[in-house]
Amino acid sequence: MTDDFETRVETWLSERARPDRASLQAVRDSIDALPSRRQRPLRAWLAGVAAVVAVAAIGLSALLSTLPGRTGPILPIRPVPPDPAAFAGDPRLAACFGTAGPVGFAFEMPHARDYQRHFPAMLLSPELDVDEPAFVVVFASDAPPLVGGARPPSATIDPGPSNPNERWVCILVGGTPNVYENVDITGMRVDLGDVPDASPSASPASNPVSPASTPTLTPAPPPRSGDEDPWRDANLVHSGTVRSSVGPPHCGWESTVWLHIGDEELYFRDPDGIFTNVEIGAFLPDTALPSDAIDTGLSSQGRQLFTVPSRDAVYIQTPTGVERWPRSTDTSIGCA
Repeated sequence: MTDDFETRVETWLSERARPDRASLQAVRDSIDALPSRRQRPLRAWLAGVAAVVAVAAIGLSALLSTLPGRTGPILPIRPVPPDPAAFAGDPRLAACFGTAGPVGFAFEMPHARDYQRHFPAMLLSPELDVDEPAFVVVFASDAPPLVGGARPPSATIDPGPSNPNERWVCILVGGTPNVYENVDITGMRVDLGDVPDASPSASPASNPVSPASTPTLTPAPPPRSGDEDPWRDANLVHSGTVRSSVGPPHCGWESTVWLHIGDEELYFRDPDGIFTNVEIGAFLPDTALPSDAIDTGLSSQGRQLFTVPSRDAVYIQTPTGVERWPRSTDTSIGCA
């Protein structure tokens, strides 16, 4: 508006507001002719004022919702997975030892068997091959060492493994917590969405994920048949003689796990009994550790390897029990 226009508007408003003596006198004369009325109660007056205030508040709220950049009412920001704060007070967090040390990430898996889709670099963990849902706790890089999920009384802060993306991970299935050490969380996926079982390979993140931010979800394929799980000693040194891998799928043996000790010994995790004709004894998914079992000091993904003097089997102690893997009488087994 121009200054001239504003001046004319002010003049017009002043003239319209100027009292007319004749009109005022007519109003005074008409008041005397009105019938008498009782005084309006104060309560009713206050109710009227409250109604006006309420209308004004509604109008203000509507006005705020139309401000530029606003698409709705102002709501408090709530933490979402994998932020551990999203599960504050959740009993699953405590059941998976979330109070034993600082937690970096926490989230849910619809099916435990998809653990290698959520953690593409995680090694084999047959005890997770079930359809049940799971709850995952990934401890921060500065979490103290855990022993079976518990923090030792004298534990000190672990300086960390050579790979900064290796973490302690607890996966709760039903009421059973499964604790794994040195899990490589490179390419960790929180929500699989429409990600297929096998995704195109992509370059993994070279920097460790930060507990203060959502991890970079870099697609990566799950381990293939023939990929070997390393076994390490107490100093995290990889064994040069012990290795394990999934059976070749082109033979229909992908339900088995093959464990080699040197070039002379081959043992099977064989839940379907595929190799019963060459196995010494049977695979036992739940058994007791023999009294003559010998701790090799080697572990892989929280599993401990034991041998026996007869060498007829090895015993694998998992977070949930002990398995017997029989020895094969044929170390050069194969298929056409």
